[in-house]
Amino acid sequence: MRTRTVAVVAVLLFSLVGAGAYAVMQPNQRGQLTEKWVSDTSRNTVGNHHVPAVAEIDGSKRIVVSVNVEQNDGTCSLVEMDANGTKGWQEEMPTENCNIHGYGDPIFADYDGDGTQDVLVATTEDKVLGFTSAGKQEFAGNLSWWGYTKPIVTDFTTDPGKEIVVTDLNGTVFVYSADGSLVWRKHIENSATVVAAPAVADFDGDGAPELAVGEKKVTVFERDGSVKWQTGTAGSVNWMTTAQTDGDPAVEIVAGTFDGHVTVIDGKTGDKQWSKSFGRMAAVKAVGDGDGDGQVEVYASTLQEEGDTDIGKLRALDASDGSVEWTTTLSTEDVQTMPPSMLGDLNGDGNKELVAVTETGSVSVINPDNGAVLASYERNVPIWTHVKLADIDGDGNQEILAVYGDGRVVAMGYSEK
Repeated sequence: MRTRTVAVVAVLLFSLVGAGAYAVMQPNQRGQLTEKWVSDTSRNTVGNHHVPAVAEIDGSKRIVVSVNVEQNDGTCSLVEMDANGTKGWQEEMPTENCNIHGYGDPIFADYDGDGTQDVLVATTEDKVLGFTSAGKQEFAGNLSWWGYTKPIVTDFTTDPGKEIVVTDLNGTVFVYSADGSLVWRKHIENSATVVAAPAVADFDGDGAPELAVGEKKVTVFERDGSVKWQTGTAGSVNWMTTAQTDGDPAVEIVAGTFDGHVTVIDGKTGDKQWSKSFGRMAAVKAVGDGDGDGQVEVYASTLQEEGDTDIGKLRALDASDGSVEWTTTLSTEDVQTMPPSMLGDLNGDGNKELVAVTETGSVSVINPDNGAVLASYERNVPIWTHVKLADIDGDGNQEILAVYGDGRVVAMGYSEK
């Protein structure tokens, strides 16, 4: 390894005063996170946890974020913003249907093939909704229960055009065509609650896509809805992602469970390539060669009990066997969850950085070579989910968009001294 180096229940323990933000720069940190803007989307809660979506529309970047509240305590909104965080259109849910999961993770996608980016989101109204880039609703598909994770838009079945693939918390998978007709619906037998985002990829390397859904097992569906294979996991899947970890044509599935296991599963056979336990609440999202050594790493966040405190750890794991390359402690306070990190080139130097967050409200840029903290930013508000990395200002560098529990989005940029 080349040397270069740093379920979500809101806790109402403090009052919110303004944005409450401050940058933290330690003398030994070689970088700096600069706040670019904080959105005017605050709510009287600290439980918001859905990642925003970003797209370029008519030559400018647009952002859409779900801003929710506790049940019977205000309005759930799907808010569109420009690259400066200024609000545009807004869709609201009836108060009686609104709760902290009201609108799930949104996406931008051209699902109907008209050449424009639309917005899709699953909701606690038991629907997946589609809106034009101007905010006009033009699609609605029924779910069996609350929607939570972001939909997928892809040419999945053998029918012409793209489909909308979405799961609900009940473990039911829906595939809709662009005109709103249901292509197929399948319920995962004896399913646990589905909170991990599904994934579509050519898992078996046969040239056609399959669909993976994680709960207390990982199920891979063929294009027609038949089950290709199922593999049990050590606990319910909390986070799931996909990657090429071993060089064969099949794509692997990387799952993190509430019980703290990180497991890599062969996409073709469903066999576990390895599974390791690292405490509790394992979260995985970033998988890639972060340190430039030619080998893929899995970056796993977990809780680890030390005395009476659950502290937050981030580990770099060799994707081939799960061996630990390094471990860093991100939070020494007692926390309930550790969201996954994200991997990207934040300052255009050709090297990758990790961006990790903690429930205590910190955003940190981490050196993927050794886990050293390069820069930090913090607000006195919890963070419950990973950041979004996107170049929103056109400077060629990825900005960090962090959603705080109060519903505010903070955009920040990274630079080195």
